[in-house]
Amino acid sequence: MSQFLRNRWLHRALLVGTLIALGVGIYRMTPPEAMCVIDVQNRHLSWLSPDGRRLATLRIQSDVSFDEHGPLQIWDSRTGAEVGRFFEDGVNFLHPIFSRNGRYFATQVAKHDAAAKPNGIRVDGVLLANLETGKTIRLPIEKCDAVTVLIFSPREDLLLRAGLNGCDKLWVYESASGNLLNTRASLHLIHPADFSDETLTHYVRTESGRAGIELWNPRRNQPLATLDSVLGAVRSPDGRFLVARGSTSDGKPSGKSVIWNLRTRQIDAEFSLPGPTTQPTQFISPNSQWLGTFGGAAQDAHVEVRDLATGQLAGRCYLDKVHYAFFSPDGRYLVLENPDAPIVAMFELPTMRMLWKKEKTSFHLWNLFSKDSKTMFVESTDLRNIAALDCTTGARRATITSAVPNLRRTADPRYLLMYQSQVSRLEQHPLSWIPWLKGLVKDIEGDRVFVYDTDVCRERFRFWDAKMSPGLLSDDANTLVTVHDEPGDRRTLRCWDVNAPKPLRWAIGVPAGLGALVVMFAWWRRRRATRIPAGPGGAMPDTAVPAQCVST
Repeated sequence: MSQFLRNRWLHRALLVGTLIALGVGIYRMTPPEAMCVIDVQNRHLSWLSPDGRRLATLRIQSDVSFDEHGPLQIWDSRTGAEVGRFFEDGVNFLHPIFSRNGRYFATQVAKHDAAAKPNGIRVDGVLLANLETGKTIRLPIEKCDAVTVLIFSPREDLLLRAGLNGCDKLWVYESASGNLLNTRASLHLIHPADFSDETLTHYVRTESGRAGIELWNPRRNQPLATLDSVLGAVRSPDGRFLVARGSTSDGKPSGKSVIWNLRTRQIDAEFSLPGPTTQPTQFISPNSQWLGTFGGAAQDAHVEVRDLATGQLAGRCYLDKVHYAFFSPDGRYLVLENPDAPIVAMFELPTMRMLWKKEKTSFHLWNLFSKDSKTMFVESTDLRNIAALDCTTGARRATITSAVPNLRRTADPRYLLMYQSQVSRLEQHPLSWIPWLKGLVKDIEGDRVFVYDTDVCRERFRFWDAKMSPGLLSDDANTLVTVHDEPGDRRTLRCWDVNAPKPLRWAIGVPAGLGALVVMFAWWRRRRATRIPAGPGGAMPDTAVPAQCVST
């Protein structure tokens, strides 16, 4: 045993293992490092571009006075440099938006006008900026009391301005030059996402005087097709189909629905709803495969599922009463909820077979599935906990306690930004399992924000701070912005790269330094042990040479 303990290689292995464990522990305790810190001084509103490269902040001086807002600043989220600043006396900037790739930026310029109805705000213009070249254009517009909606086309070359509440009109501008290309009378858009590169669907007043839906080419100002007598409509996520509920001449529900193919501009299918006076809820699966219909006096207890391409009835899913229904992203599952019971049931498509049913649940549905459709997320009735349920069995895969969803999901939607308040600092410590740690470290409560991967039910990024507010998450889940309260009533924004590793200078530097000290100490001891001491008077001692016997 003594020979084993004196083994030189064993000592070296123990030293290397100890240093590696120390480095891993330091890395786990090291907080992530922000890409940049932006000082916004006080209260503000913020917007993040879809790609996460640009950040817009609007300083709020007062909640009472409309004229004291500003300036509007554009920041580079990677470096924290200011790339644009807009400020005008007596004006405010409403609803800033970025284009998909962060190249263009647009916002409405509004003024306070007591005579303007209904909210005393008059839109005075549109500010269009090219963030790459720094070119800024002030678009002259028709005076409008109501607030409008700004939308960039997917290719970023068109800017759409849609009027609301009295400004029933559409304006299409060229993003590069700011020139007004076309205008069109419109009641309102079906959905902002219905503005594609070549077509746009919106409600119009038809020649019969009833509401209808028009398929319009915004580039050529060309109406492609019109669907008359429409009471309501929903468009498929892939943009191929539009499901519309018909109306009679007096504006009442006709009890029929049609499936309009937007590519061929033909009606592919028409079917009747159960009861001519019902106004059901119609929804389409994210993969644009199924159409679900529920609601109305004759259809409270089931959901009709139809093939969206053909309009054929695939089956019905029954529950005591249906209040909410959602499809999974891949269209394999349909979940129903009756919060009055409360009951949650999961069905498999296209067999319409009930996989599981949970009665008297303490949670309610939350329209969020994982990207692979294997996990469904539900929210507790007290709005404090989130549970991940297996879609096939209903078993609980994970539970996120004291979590408040910030309703910021990625476009996938695989990643979710969550926020927790009043979280103990020691609970975030990697060594929190040690019983006597609380006696050595002062514990305080703070806030925690983290990015959650719904596919693997695991955190992707975590950060804790004493005073922090929920932030912004880019569509690709690579850029995160958090809001922090600093001493002196100041506020800062911190921009994070979610994929970036933690800084390694301490995790590598400390073990490397200790290892170097140990090696130097061992070398010094070995050198001292092999040194030959000097004799009296500085003479070298006699060497151990055996005496030679000489015989005579």
